Amino acid sequence: MNNNDRLNKQLDEFRESLKRQAKSSFEGISNSAIFLSVLTENVLEDPVPCLEFGMAVLLDKPIYLIVQRGMPVPKNVQTLAKAIEFYDKDDQGSASAAADALIEKFMLHQTQH
Repeated sequence: MNNNDRLNKQLDEFRESLKRQAKSSFEGISNSAIFLSVLTENVLEDPVPCLEFGMAVLLDKPIYLIVQRGMPVPKNVQTLAKAIEFYDKDDQGSASAAADALIEKFMLHQTQH
């Protein structure tokens, strides 16, 4: 097997893996009331969170984000998000507190509509 064949095989495996992940993500996101995601400094290193975010937008899900403190949040992402809470990467308790705060905001939003 030459280098081109190996590369094509790896690309085919990656595409199949991404298709399986997309199907699984679609099922989960479409059956959820909200899209809750954690954004870390390495979010762009993995295509899955970006794929899921795009699905949430296309499925018109309310987007709630937990973001690592200090990480810039692009303006378009801020516009799409119903709420954003920040956490400290060295304090897992702050991530739980951020998730709780977002769930509370979602519940409050539900009672108002």
